[in-house]
Amino acid sequence: MPSSPSRQRLKSFFGLLSAGFLSGFVLSTPSSALAIRGECFLEVDGETHIDGPCDIDLEKGGSFMMSELRRRPMFVMVNIQEDEGIVTANWNGPERESHAHGQLGTVTRSGGCWKNADARICAWKKGTRPRDFR
Repeated sequence: MPSSPSRQRLKSFFGLLSAGFLSGFVLSTPSSALAIRGECFLEVDGETHIDGPCDIDLEKGGSFMMSELRRRPMFVMVNIQEDEGIVTANWNGPERESHAHGQLGTVTRSGGCWKNADARICAWKKGTRPRDFR
């Protein structure tokens, strides 16, 4: 059964209303300042967990998240807390959980890496990883 002209106008109106709501929602939700493809390295307790291509989501203030290019990726979050003057790191662990529950502790920057006695977290823009890195 064909739609009447008034029903078509009503559908158009609600379509535009929905599109406006969704675009407003997308624009108002927080998002990464920049997402890039890069190269990453993660070592925890002497064991290498990530060593190769990855996605890097850079946030305002320098915090970032890096993740493997896999269906269930391992990922690490480095959180710069400027107001407290500390940087901490968390990861989803070798089990590749859905949340970064594993605390890697306070880390300090050294070149393209953040590290402490137990972990080394490195992220480079594609093609900038030092050849002699290890």
